[in-house]
Amino acid sequence: MKMMHQQGSQVDYNLLIRWKLIQLEYFVRMQDASKISGKFKDIGKLMLKYPEYNIRSDSSDIPLTRRLECLWYLAKLLILISKSNSNAGSYVLSLKNLKLALKVMNSIIRKLETSGMDNFKLEIETSMLSSYSTAYTLCRHLGLLKDAIFYLEELEKLNGLVQSPMINCLFYFELSTFFSSIGKEKECLEQIEMGRDISKNSNMSVLNYIAQCSSIVHQMSFLKQYDSLKEKLVDFQDLRCSRMDDIYEALSEEYLLNAKFEVEFSLSLKLDGQFLSAERGTSTQKRSMIIKAMSVVASNLHEVKTLLLRESLEDFDQTIKFLPHFASLGQGQVRDIVQKKLLDCKEILNNCLQKSWSRHLEVRKAKHINALFNRCVFLLSFFAVLMPESARDLLNNVHHLLDMPKHLPYTNQQKVINSQHTINESGNELFPILDENSVISNSLQADFDENLRNLLPTNWVVVTLDVCGITGDLVLSKFCSNEAYPHFYKMPMRSKLSSFQHILEKLSQIIEDSNRSTTYNVTSKVKTKEDRKKWWQLRFNLDLQLESLLADVEKHAIGSFNGIFDRPNRTTKAYQDFRSKLSEIWRSMKKNRSSLELSDNIVDLYYCAKPFDTDGSFDPRCLEDLVAFTVDELTNSKNCPKLDMFRLSNLYGQLEELYNSADTSQTECKHLVLVPSSACCSFPWESLSIFSQRSISRVPSIAMLTSLLQKHRSMKVFDSGIKNQVFYLVNPGQDLKRTQQKFEPILKSIPGAQGLSGCKPNEEYLVSHLYASGLYIYLGHGGGEQYMRTSSLFKATSNDSNQHLPPAILMGCSSGAYQANGDLEPTSNVFNWLICGAPMVVANLWDITDKDIDIFSDSVFAKWGLLPGQKDQVDVDICQAVGSSRASCTLKYLNGAAPIVHGLPLYFH
Repeated sequence: MKMMHQQGSQVDYNLLIRWKLIQLEYFVRMQDASKISGKFKDIGKLMLKYPEYNIRSDSSDIPLTRRLECLWYLAKLLILISKSNSNAGSYVLSLKNLKLALKVMNSIIRKLETSGMDNFKLEIETSMLSSYSTAYTLCRHLGLLKDAIFYLEELEKLNGLVQSPMINCLFYFELSTFFSSIGKEKECLEQIEMGRDISKNSNMSVLNYIAQCSSIVHQMSFLKQYDSLKEKLVDFQDLRCSRMDDIYEALSEEYLLNAKFEVEFSLSLKLDGQFLSAERGTSTQKRSMIIKAMSVVASNLHEVKTLLLRESLEDFDQTIKFLPHFASLGQGQVRDIVQKKLLDCKEILNNCLQKSWSRHLEVRKAKHINALFNRCVFLLSFFAVLMPESARDLLNNVHHLLDMPKHLPYTNQQKVINSQHTINESGNELFPILDENSVISNSLQADFDENLRNLLPTNWVVVTLDVCGITGDLVLSKFCSNEAYPHFYKMPMRSKLSSFQHILEKLSQIIEDSNRSTTYNVTSKVKTKEDRKKWWQLRFNLDLQLESLLADVEKHAIGSFNGIFDRPNRTTKAYQDFRSKLSEIWRSMKKNRSSLELSDNIVDLYYCAKPFDTDGSFDPRCLEDLVAFTVDELTNSKNCPKLDMFRLSNLYGQLEELYNSADTSQTECKHLVLVPSSACCSFPWESLSIFSQRSISRVPSIAMLTSLLQKHRSMKVFDSGIKNQVFYLVNPGQDLKRTQQKFEPILKSIPGAQGLSGCKPNEEYLVSHLYASGLYIYLGHGGGEQYMRTSSLFKATSNDSNQHLPPAILMGCSSGAYQANGDLEPTSNVFNWLICGAPMVVANLWDITDKDIDIFSDSVFAKWGLLPGQKDQVDVDICQAVGSSRASCTLKYLNGAAPIVHGLPLYFH
């Protein structure tokens, strides 16, 4: 063909494009960037000459078969460039090009419905199945869970329509693993069974391999059966067979190898590293190598644990640990081996985070690396001396890593929104884009540290909360703007709390029982006085259960360490006197009364501990964990002689004297920001009694916090008079008459306020007024998402970079609830508001009853100064207004604990 073209012979340009697409596919497989770029330009020049390659052009005179063939080649080009984007780590651009390919292929399929071109239709459908699968994987990689679930549903729907048993079989098994990853066991099993019905009649080893992988994934995800799974895993090397090419081409070697790595990696985590054979793989793909590296680390960490248990060393998994830690347990052969292994693990994980590698990190892989890194660093702290001068770099690195999987979904969603207006140089909106015109920062961590240090107010404290994916420990970090580095805390679950997952299960059961008690089937049967009494008994019992659960977490998970969430003023005489007396008490516990200097961290914890009972009397139980930790720290410090155990019996008496005489009220934390991970974000931390009367809000990530602080420095709802209008939507479902009667006149009385009451809004009207307002108040069912599509919000945001959603109060049932998605990140309506720039969102974690939440809302509006005639009252921020209004609810926990403030503590005036 090339010779014919060079000799000037007539060559069908479609054949020429097809030939060039084959060449491009080869270059994409070889990942030859320069050849890809050159061939892409060649194909582009050819395609752009002809109108049939433009889906918008008028080509009525061109035969349908010819036009569809051209569109198919355009779709192929989009798919190949999407693959090239993905190989280069440009996942947002890859997704954009793949969406365009699906758009073109959908257009082709619609025209093929009655054409009789069955073979061509099957080819397109097969490519669409593969593209939906890839789109799901890309969205999962980027952390875009709503989009991922959409493509998963489209894949399932199309696979049910395609009439090819072999192709159906492959995608049944692939769908089963996808459903497994989002926690859908029923759907997972259905897909496995349909796949087995076909594969059992086939002798293809590749199908058997995939069936085995699907079964293993199901057992790991739902049955928690890890024993002997390694014997069931088919070795990749056994799959070399002549019939492999007869199977659908998308089943590439990389796909199979990645499938093996995925299964082995999951097993290595679940078994704490007992199973590892991934290092036999030969793939050089960075995604595969990251999985392999993580498996190696998981295996090494398990070896470390085995060595330590063999030496009968302390049970470090049950030990409270702080970082930085400037002492070690000494030296020895085992400790030297352990230290080397842990340092090797740290180096491997650090390498995975380098610029050229980190862009290939899937969000959930970033979470796994985070768990491994935390495990590694905390173990290392037992055996290696962390020098003060090296603490800053290490702990700031851990802090940045901790935030990465939390912020990636938001960053990636914003990139997707911004990419909507990106088109190629040709101006053809359906033509692919090869290169991403963005520069990857070489100083992501430095930017993260600098932004946090410069933007965080001096009287704020930021605390992250996470649950270690390996040990189940509660892992906290604390940062204040004047500190050189964050502090980290590993808090094992103690006493009656077996794991934080157990806590979440109890919380889920309480909320499920509460929701059931407010359904029509239950409330419609409450007719007599006795019925009402029983119903209220049930509700109050659930309220008590939730109160008890919160108390258990406070006592057995946080214990004596509530000082983590506060910040003393170290410059005051009261603090200095307390420090001096506390040091003297601990010095008196030593066998020789040599000098002893307690760290700032430990003194802070004692100063903020508040070890008093409800009647104000000293309660030594409130200090038990902190005292035990201090004893452990001082005993294991190589610079501290042994403590006198007899003298320790007098310790609590001396501490009681100290607390009864000291002034421990001089703290300077004016606002507390919580950053809960996906493992614990559904828990109402804000309602713990230690946070009573505190200004407290939460954000999904520290990077999100700094972004909000950068854009909204005034902390006022109406910033500089811009968008000074209140917009409200009350009872749009027309079934909350009491709510409408109470709040419609109140909201109408606010100067300049406008909105709708008792009627369903038009989406265009709602979106336009939202973006033109300075504050949005919604009183209805849910969070109001049923009246406007997420895509409409994203589109409005992308049309103008200065556009952003206003602060919002969403007082509907579960308006801020987190929807679990198995191993993937949870989703929430609040996600969309924050993505679109809202600086503050008040929303409910679960369903609430309208009467109680109306009382709560009225209290918040009054305390915040929203209502007319209250301008002379002392200004309080929204967090203080929400916190102090919880007690106004009849059910102070079941309803009062549901509202959460996301974002900044804004003032209304």
